[in-house]
Amino acid sequence: MRYIVTGGAGFIGSNLVDTLAQHHDVVIIDNLATGRRVNIEHLLDHPRVTFIEGSITDLDLLMDTFPGADGIFHQAAIPSVPRSVKDPLASNEANVTGTVSVLVAAKDCGVPAVVAPHA
Repeated sequence: MRYIVTGGAGFIGSNLVDTLAQHHDVVIIDNLATGRRVNIEHLLDHPRVTFIEGSITDLDLLMDTFPGADGIFHQAAIPSVPRSVKDPLASNEANVTGTVSVLVAAKDCGVPAVVAPHA
């Protein structure tokens, strides 16, 4: 099976990738805005893991990456309240527009499942 993990360089996303990569192919999409490369450094040479440094707001990137995926674990976000107060437009772009982009691309590419955390 092939899974996409958005925000896969974050704490939760990287641990999810660790688990999934034991038995499945995994593509990490992360722009490293809040995720950290150190969280996935040990996975970069893993034969089942592909890392794409990019944004979930890039619909073309998502449309190129999602075909053939069996599921998407959507972990990408800017989770900081202080950052959202300081720059609400950037937080909205990542958290709202990014999530809509993931959902649209998943639908258009025929991905059967998107799992996202409940806020």
